[in-house]
Amino acid sequence: MRIFTLLFILLVFAPLAQAKERGAAASINCRQELSDQDIERVKASRDLLQGTDPRSLPKTLRELNRTNCPQIHAIIMEAIARTYVDIVREQKVVEQKKKDWLYSMVKLNMAYLQLTGGTYKGDNNSLNRSIRFRLKEYLPAGILTHPGFFQKVDELLE
Repeated sequence: MRIFTLLFILLVFAPLAQAKERGAAASINCRQELSDQDIERVKASRDLLQGTDPRSLPKTLRELNRTNCPQIHAIIMEAIARTYVDIVREQKVVEQKKKDWLYSMVKLNMAYLQLTGGTYKGDNNSLNRSIRFRLKEYLPAGILTHPGFFQKVDELLE
């Protein structure tokens, strides 16, 4: 009975908590540096990547704080890490070279979302479709229309 009750609570309240968090995208202030909560999210994301991203934590934090919207980029990093872990587990990847390749594919698909605002229709490769689906699933609602989410080619060349 306890297991049933716990399962019921998780199934009912987890989506509510996620919905509340996802609605927060609209209230992100792009002019602030990362908060303590954001830094914890970055640490957790780096833990998920388990050596796939060679940057140190201080370097990662400096790079995020230099972006046009550090909070959104921390959310993006978290979505990338969670998507990467899903794909590695789903495909049962153990070889580091393949993990590195998958990580680059997840980052590439996130770049497509940032450059196209989620409207990229691209190829019918099932891996890319799966990655984009998961990325959108892990991103908060409303983030695809938030000005801090987009990257313009001009900004990338500066």
